[in-house]
Amino acid sequence: MLYAKRGAALAREYKWLGSHRYAVLNLCPPDEARLRARYEAICKQFGWPVAY
Repeated sequence: MLYAKRGAALAREYKWLGSHRYAVLNLCPPDEARLRARYEAICKQFGWPVAY
């Protein structure tokens, strides 16, 4: 789901959170290795750097 924000809603989010939220991902893998693999795949898909 996408919840794009613009204008006042974006400014309000920044005021309350101190930053802009880019993504919230809910992952539910059965173990840490699969969690890391899913994380790396998502980072690659969106062109994000992989941080550990």
